[in-house]
Parts: sequence; structure tokens; C-alpha cells
Amino acid sequence: MADLGAVALVAAVPLGAVLAGTRGPLVLAVNLGPNDGRYLQGFLPVYEINPADQVATRWSTYDASIGLPVAIEGGPAELSYRFARVLPETAVVDTTLAGRPVDHFSCRGGQFETRQVRLAGLTPTPVTVAFHVDSHDRRGLGLKMDWVRVDLDRGARAFLTGAARWRPAVLSALIFVLLRWAGFAAASGLVLALPIAAAEAIWAVLDPVGLAHVTGKVLVPALVLSAGAVGICARFDGGRFAAAAFMVGYLLKAAAVFHPATFYPDVMNHRRYVFAFVEAQGSVAERGVAAQVQVKTAYPRIVAGRPYAFPYSPLFFVPFAALVPDAERVEDAMRHVAAPAAAAEVWSCSGSRAWCTVPGPEWRRRSSPPSFRPSTAACSWPCGRPWPVTCWTCWRSLPPCAGRPRRKTRGAFSRSGPRHWAASSPTSRACSTCPGSLSSWRRWRADWRGGCSGSC
Repeated sequence: MADLGAVALVAAVPLGAVLAGTRGPLVLAVNLGPNDGRYLQGFLPVYEINPADQVATRWSTYDASIGLPVAIEGGPAELSYRFARVLPETAVVDTTLAGRPVDHFSCRGGQFETRQVRLAGLTPTPVTVAFHVDSHDRRGLGLKMDWVRVDLDRGARAFLTGAARWRPAVLSALIFVLLRWAGFAAASGLVLALPIAAAEAIWAVLDPVGLAHVTGKVLVPALVLSAGAVGICARFDGGRFAAAAFMVGYLLKAAAVFHPATFYPDVMNHRRYVFAFVEAQGSVAERGVAAQVQVKTAYPRIVAGRPYAFPYSPLFFVPFAALVPDAERVEDAMRHVAAPAAAAEVWSCSGSRAWCTVPGPEWRRRSSPPSFRPSTAACSWPCGRPWPVTCWTCWRSLPPCAGRPRRKTRGAFSRSGPRHWAASSPTSRACSTCPGSLSSWRRWRADWRGGCSGSC
């Protein structure tokens, strides 16, 4: 009964915030570009970024729509959008909100302009904005869209719809279940799961679209990966703490990289590289060289006025080739690989502590985790760096194991040091050392199985 009550509590915290909705003032925005494909219909599959002003845009076709998993009611509110026609042919545009006409205008030329439409007295209305473009250029291009937003004033309310309203509660409840499976007592699991539930509740109030987007992307991967982490770590004494650190690290990093407002250039370069890799001819190595030349990641790359070549391993990109030509899936796959790999960095800290009972000279060899430093590419700095450093600091501050003096950890994380870790190139670590890291990981796993013989 205690477990059922705890599950109900951690689920009720975010669910109550989601069902209550959010009162204005509030901004519901879609900044068209990366990480927004799931809301779009009738847009070109690849976004553009202007190198002059670093503004990301997407071209619409003649019939395009943007549908968010949120509805609004009350008022007043304002619908606004920024766009450019670019083409010389005049286009006549009709804009609708949930099927109701709200705007009609004509445009031409390359100047960006912003239009605002006042909304008042709304019944519960899904935020689905559609653009019908009538033009005679017959190239299939409508408007070059920058962003679409709905500004809610006081008196208006926004609330999530469909499956988006249930995902935060499901995530927090199942995280508690996984913590109990890992070996935590009900009270300890509740203490660990409640901050996650509270963070989701606060997020639902401040940014419901961002919460819906992130939970829609990471709910299933988070549960599957966390279950795998528990299954691996549960075999070792104290492994529940490493599993909990992985869960928290993954949720932090995934929240950053999948947030619709986040853009990380390595994700775009990854997509461009994969597309170029698929189009190239020859062996895997030859196609890798051709892709890097086309994407301009090496051969040579100019840094501080000097050319150098630091090629990425083409083997890292081979699995992603099967996702071409879906650009959104290629970029999402990179995020799904980078976030758990970065979260697993905390295991390089916990591993050295778990092996501290190995006697004699063997301790020095087995207490050194391998040079297996997974990619933190696509993780924004606030969530990609401090969590591993925090875990490293906590493990270093623990008292020595019984019967063993404190020794200087010589693992991968300690050997590089937090300052070097924060300054090094995350993508290069994973892409250029993939084959060697795999063999090191196998040796590390063998040492782990043979050397973990006591309680830490």
C-alpha cells in the first residue's frame, strides 16, 4: 500500500498542474527550424539557416499547417507570425486557426514581415494554424516562415491535449517504480522521484509546449534505458546509486537537447554528413572522406588560421544511413544516442569506487576505468557538463572503503580532469575513437566482472 500511495503521489503532482492548465500572460511559440518536425504538415523537410543572421526558417508549400498539442480558451489573445514571400510572384494567403478564418492578405518579395491577429472570447480551441497560399509561380513554395506564436493575456488559459497531458505523470510514476526495482526503499525512492515530479509540474506551468515536446520524444527511451541501467547496476553492491545517477543525468540532458528552443550545430552537421555519406560512392572509408570534404569538417579544417585534419570515424555514421531521407529522424537519432551516452559518463566515476576492494597491485590496474568517453554532442552546456562533474566530486568525497586507504583515482574522468573534460571536443571523442573505445569497454567490462568482489 505504501508503494501504491507513493506512485499516486508522484503521478498526481505533474498531472494536477497539467490538468489545471496555465493562465496568461503566456507565450506559446514555435520557432521554425530544427527539432520541430512533429508539429508540421506541408513544409519542406529540411530547414535553412541564414549564415548572415543565424535565423532558421522553413519553406511552406501551398497548404501547410502547424499543430501544437495544446488548446486555449478565454481571452484576449494574439496570434502572430513572421514570414517572407521571397519570390517575385504575388501570393494570396488565407490563415485559419482550428479551421476558422482569422487573416487574409497578399505578399511578395524578400522582406520579412510580421502580422498580428487579435483573438477574443475563445471557446476551447486547439492551436492549429494553417496557411493556404494561392500563387502562380507553380514551384510549390508558399511562405518562408520564421516563427508562429500565440500570446495569451490575463483571462486566457492554455492546457495540454491528447496524450501529452498524461505523459509527465506516467514518466514520474514509472521512474519511482524503477527506483524501487533498483533497491531503494519506498521513502528513499519517493525522495528521489518527487523532485522530478515537481520539476515537471513547474515546467507545465511555465512552458507547456516544451514539456509536451520533450516528454513525447523521451518517454519511451527514458524508461527503456533506465530499466537497462537498473538491470546492469543491480548486480553490484551499491549499484542502485549509479542507476539513479544515470536516470537523473539522462533526463537532464534529454530535456536540454530535445527542447524545441535548443539548437546545437553538431546535430545539423551530423545530418548533413549522413546525407552526404549516403550519396557518396565507394567503400565505407572513401565515402567517409567524401562526406567530410563536402560538409567541410576536415581535409583541411581551419582553426586559428592553421589547417588540420581530424576526421570522424565513418563507422559511427553507418547506422544512421538507414534513416535517410527523413532528416528529422536522422537528427533525433543523434540526440537519442548522445543523451544516454553522456549520461553514462557517471559510471566512470562509480566504477573506480566499486573496485576499491581489489587487493594488491591488481587494484591499480582494475581501478582505472577505460578511456571510454562517450559523446556529449548535442547536449547544451548547462546540462551536458555540471552533472558528470558533480557526480565525480561526490564520489571523490566519499570516505575510503573499509580496510583500504584512500588512493588517487586514475580513471578516465580523473585522468582528464574536470577542466580538460569541459574544454575538450565531445563529438571528436566519440566519432574518432569509436573502434578503440569499444575494445576498451570490453576490457573494462571483463575487469569489472572479475574484480568486483566486495561491498563498497
